Amino acid sequence: MDGAEYKEYKVFVNQQLVGVISWKGELKTSERCWYTTASDGNLRYFQTQEEAIEFLINDPLKSTNELSAKLKAEANKLIDIAEEIEESSDPQSQDHC
Repeated sequence: MDGAEYKEYKVFVNQQLVGVISWKGELKTSERCWYTTASDGNLRYFQTQEEAIEFLINDPLKSTNELSAKLKAEANKLIDIAEEIEESSDPQSQDHC
């Protein structure tokens, strides 16, 4: 995304996406800053692009949240499988002609 006062960049390290940094400048003020969303979901603001990139690379909560996200994804897969099994074993859901 690229607007007059807003820019967004994907950050890759070793061809792996580590996050997105954004730049926003307010026309009415001199405030212009870089920011990103940390792995805890909160925005973090930085003076320079380099600081924002460094934070993404070294986000201390990243590994914990990645593991949590993977576990949630696996749990959702298991729930889907359980629902499929339940539906296939429910005699009311099957068509008997």
